[in-house]
Amino acid sequence: MSKIVVAIDFSDCSINAFLHALSIAQKCASDMSLVWVKKSPETKDKFEHSEYSSKEVISQFEALIGKYQPELPAQKMTYKIRTGKVYREIAAEAKEINAMLIVVEPTARSLGTAAQIKTLAGDLHLTRLFLVGSKVKDEADQAFIAERSPGLDVLGYVPDDPAVREADRKGLCAYDLSPTLAQTARDILTSLETKAQG
Repeated sequence: MSKIVVAIDFSDCSINAFLHALSIAQKCASDMSLVWVKKSPETKDKFEHSEYSSKEVISQFEALIGKYQPELPAQKMTYKIRTGKVYREIAAEAKEINAMLIVVEPTARSLGTAAQIKTLAGDLHLTRLFLVGSKVKDEADQAFIAERSPGLDVLGYVPDDPAVREADRKGLCAYDLSPTLAQTARDILTSLETKAQG
């Protein structure tokens, strides 16, 4: 993999997905492209009230990259602001997608969103889609994700490890504080490489 594209809206979920992508980028020496999509006037919902200004987005990207680029010293971490429909703009940014990872939590809402992403990806002829379970506490969480998957293979489950939050708050690499997380990322990467080539 030479580049990992991550959609960011600066919500907790998108930052969580970013952190998972960062861990994969570290393990496979990939660059990262962070993308925020400004909805064009024709794609905005008339009930939407707020959206970040471009200046706010640039400021948040610069802070995010300033904080995490040191964890990826040999690779580039860049950002781009695009305008249009989110899924089309992300796919356009990716250009050639070997695989798309959908990071889900063990909740019905998260898996419902994964089903919507799968449908939108199908509209764009993206076929190599996989789930990664996040914030998984036990086998019941794993079973919930596996049973309610929208027909996608699950590459692995990232544990809900307090060391990740601790590392983030201290500005440290999560892998240094959580060997379990490091091993999980390696296992997910191995599974991805095997399935993406198949």
